[in-house]
Amino acid sequence: MFFVDQSDWGRGYVIDPDVPFRIKTINPSGRLLVSGDIVERLSVKSRILRSVGYDDSKKILEIEFSSGYVYQYSGVPPKIYADLMRSDEIGKFYSEKVRPKFQTKQVGA
Repeated sequence: MFFVDQSDWGRGYVIDPDVPFRIKTINPSGRLLVSGDIVERLSVKSRILRSVGYDDSKKILEIEFSSGYVYQYSGVPPKIYADLMRSDEIGKFYSEKVRPKFQTKQVGA
């Protein structure tokens, strides 16, 4: 395995040469996250959310919580992501407009 430091992003990657294109993410808490689809996330100011990212081609919203857990929400329109990122109360927006409306899966922590 190879470790690539991406300190500008606040996390690093371990690339597994036995599994093509599979990347294991190490988040700031040191937990190892395994994902076939890496979504680059941006830090946000919120008590419950740490970072948020969006894959426009797959309509996947990825959220890292303050606890270190990471979830992906599928079928999220670009407008929901844009509105979330512009919201003055991002945690409240997430709780009302994302959590109850989109299918989710845990992908980390």
